Amino acid sequence: MERINLGDFKKDPHGRRYSDVLGDKRIPFAEVINFFNNENILRRMEESEQIHDHPALAGCVKELETLPVVDLFFSKTDAHQTTRFRQAIGVLVKMHMTRRGWKQTNRKGRLGTRIGRGRYVNTAGSLSKWFLSAERYTRRNPTVKVS
Repeated sequence: MERINLGDFKKDPHGRRYSDVLGDKRIPFAEVINFFNNENILRRMEESEQIHDHPALAGCVKELETLPVVDLFFSKTDAHQTTRFRQAIGVLVKMHMTRRGWKQTNRKGRLGTRIGRGRYVNTAGSLSKWFLSAERYTRRNPTVKVS
């Protein structure tokens, strides 16, 4: 498994645009990077796309949202201030998926349904509490199977 570190994220053409997220002391982004450097997490992201027909992030989003630093950030921070953080997570997912032989479809898949207008929390039956949608991926070589 190829790990991604903070330096890789900073060098990525999209990742480098999130220096504001990396510099935000309310959440240690390095902990989020470490969360995704787990073979089981990455396998579940691939299975989410290939088997369950959901966005890759759906394979691990509930577990991600229960990380104490992530849960605290989302629950104690004004929702408008969490947008960049959610986008940075999307970049991190893209980095892992593309390194594992997947490509973006430029389509979004649903992860949740908002409770109401102006609220950033999803309804109870949603796949995610805080993420509304995420990028969909497809295999570059469709004959490759998830192991």
